[in-house]
Amino acid sequence: MKYFLSENRMGQIPDECVARVTQQETVSFEELIKMATRRGLTLTDTELTGAINELTYTIIDVLNSGKAFETPFARYRLSISGLFTNKDDVFDPNRHHIRINCLAGSSIKIDTKSISLEKVKYTSTSPFIERLLDYSSLEENDSINPGGAAV
Repeated sequence: MKYFLSENRMGQIPDECVARVTQQETVSFEELIKMATRRGLTLTDTELTGAINELTYTIIDVLNSGKAFETPFARYRLSISGLFTNKDDVFDPNRHHIRINCLAGSSIKIDTKSISLEKVKYTSTSPFIERLLDYSSLEENDSINPGGAAV
């Protein structure tokens, strides 16, 4: 797993950093099915795909009914994000959103000590500002003054 360090902008300790995992390779659903059936499963790829699809529809029905559930591989819970102005405030879809939270289930146990880690330099095609220097005030990561240059 490759990671890089980024300044913790939420923290109060100077120079404190947090780890960010870089883009990970993703295994497709079809690849996952092939991996599962090659272990000697008596279901065919098509049968397992059909069973998983039916389970997915059932999961959607359960979540749409406002319920939580747990499987051996995942726990699903619903939550609401957004701020309420006071205790009398009500859900407003313009300010609040229903979120699906998913955590590993009881059968998903991995030995994290066996994961190979590699610290890398951050590279991205998207801009990522790490530091800003205002030349007119020589202030770093503070404010930008009009009429001067910034790097």
